[in-house]
Amino acid sequence: MRLNIKRALVGTVLAGTTVTAGFLQGPAHAAPSAADVQTQIRDLYHQAEVVTEQYNEASSQLTSLNSALVNLKADQAAQNAQLEAVRTQLGDAVLQQYEGAGSATVSSVVTSNDPAEFLREASSMSSYQNLQANLVQNYTNQVTALSMREGATNAQVAKIQSVQQQLNADKAAIKDKISKAQLLLSSLQPSQRGFLVSRDFSRADVANLPAPNGRAAIAVAYALAQVGKAYVWGAAGPNAFDCSGLTMAAWGAAGVGMSHYVPTQVAAFPRVPLNAMQPGDLIEYNGGSHVGMYIGNGQMVNAENPSAGVRIEPVYTPWFRPDFAVRP
Repeated sequence: MRLNIKRALVGTVLAGTTVTAGFLQGPAHAAPSAADVQTQIRDLYHQAEVVTEQYNEASSQLTSLNSALVNLKADQAAQNAQLEAVRTQLGDAVLQQYEGAGSATVSSVVTSNDPAEFLREASSMSSYQNLQANLVQNYTNQVTALSMREGATNAQVAKIQSVQQQLNADKAAIKDKISKAQLLLSSLQPSQRGFLVSRDFSRADVANLPAPNGRAAIAVAYALAQVGKAYVWGAAGPNAFDCSGLTMAAWGAAGVGMSHYVPTQVAAFPRVPLNAMQPGDLIEYNGGSHVGMYIGNGQMVNAENPSAGVRIEPVYTPWFRPDFAVRP
């Protein structure tokens, strides 16, 4: 499954958890510096974000699988109805062709609950060659088709169960990493937490932003209106967001649909040079694990982590270096 391949590729990123555990426990001979703790907090939040995007992809996949399952079950029910209709026709033909046969023989044919047994009984009667061959063949085809649809339905159920297990594992991993990050954050002095928890921004800076055009204006206005709201993994509004949930909701307000998953969001639109970005452009970070929305003047609206929430911050920071930008 495509989802599992991607999980293998991010294994080296998530392996950093064991390093973090050392900071949580702390060596007996020395306490980590505030800078070290800050770095570990960012690493944990980044790891949580990687898993969050995996969770978003799995959640989207689960929705599609469940929708397909509904259709498969409907097809299976329709196929079963067709089988019963042909079964009735074939049973009527048996009664007409063998009106003079013994009642026990006829009864064993028309009352059999097993499709294979039904066909065997009908075939064994002495005048089988006089039956309508097309009805017999149609019945056989319907049995085969129903079996195939049942197999497809069962396979779909197995896929859903597998993805649900992945979702549960992702939830546990995200909660664990966020819990560790918040524990480390609580060990810092208030003055040392500002790099993560500040949600302040200048209204003057917002007032001086370049005016976007067309649908981008709607998307940017929506994103700016969310500044100060909470970050929650897997959320896409209206009261909380994760990174791809924010960009999806903002552009959705402008009538542009996109998935709740960074790689497919940015893959759907043309790339633009980072030095030619316009308000509304999406900026990918960290190999597809993070996305922000450019708003002009080197700033973006960003849903980064539970401590920071949704805020405005520079496109380039010591911990953020964009990979590329795209224009919806």
